[in-house]
Amino acid sequence: TCVFAYGQTGSGKTFTMMGTKDEPGLIPRICRELFDELQRKSEEEQADPNVKKEYKLEARFLEIYNEKVKDLLWALREPGEESQNLDRENMKIRLIPGVGPQVVGLTTVQVKTPEDCMALIDEGTRNRAVAATKMNDQSSRSHSIFRLTLTQTTTVMPTKQFEKPKHYHRTSTVSLVDLAGSERN
Repeated sequence: TCVFAYGQTGSGKTFTMMGTKDEPGLIPRICRELFDELQRKSEEEQADPNVKKEYKLEARFLEIYNEKVKDLLWALREPGEESQNLDRENMKIRLIPGVGPQVVGLTTVQVKTPEDCMALIDEGTRNRAVAATKMNDQSSRSHSIFRLTLTQTTTVMPTKQFEKPKHYHRTSTVSLVDLAGSERN
């Protein structure tokens, strides 16, 4: 799933996607609602002792500026995490069979609370390229993409002796895109 904010500079794209602390935008509200739904699901699923479901939510945040891909969460990488031969200011996009286009080496952070999401949004937003334009003195000059990937792992316990547990995985991704503004002459 993908949601785009598109429009002229100063029309409110970034505000729509990010909002403020008092008026959260789409991204913070989606994060909060996702965690609320996971909490509800966890409470409902405790009824069957033979089925166990676990959820993992991961986030990535990048910008595309002057045709270069920049990792906005690079500073959060774990010490020793593979980063050699990677240029955080010009990351490479590759087509991965069965997955689709991916940014090689993009920082992935597991989020466990809505507050974790907000901290990532704040960190990435601080790293975005902004500049003055004729229409807006603090215009984001880049496209930004905040990606959330939810993985559900279901373990079905055996009902017969000598059977092994069965594991099933489901993955869903939502990309939330704030496009750079367009200006009319």
